[in-house]
Amino acid sequence: MNLFSAHIDLVAKIVNKLNYHFPNKDDLMQVGLMGLYAASKNYNPDLQVKFNTYATYYILGEIKKELRKNSLVRLNKEIYRIIRYL
Repeated sequence: MNLFSAHIDLVAKIVNKLNYHFPNKDDLMQVGLMGLYAASKNYNPDLQVKFNTYATYYILGEIKKELRKNSLVRLNKEIYRIIRYL
């Protein structure tokens, strides 16, 4: 069993944990799986980091990129950071 198929449930857990008002969670799941695939291709076990930790950043990054892309109002990444801390 490879890293990708062994950690598909991680994507489902992250998508369910996020409370975004996105109408279709299947789209977020698909984007998260693309992040998981990229993480499984780039993972180096010699770095002594757990794969779950490593893949979480890839999955969240892809989901956030998708949410920014589908937003009704286009904002810069830095504006999203400012809004998050308000």
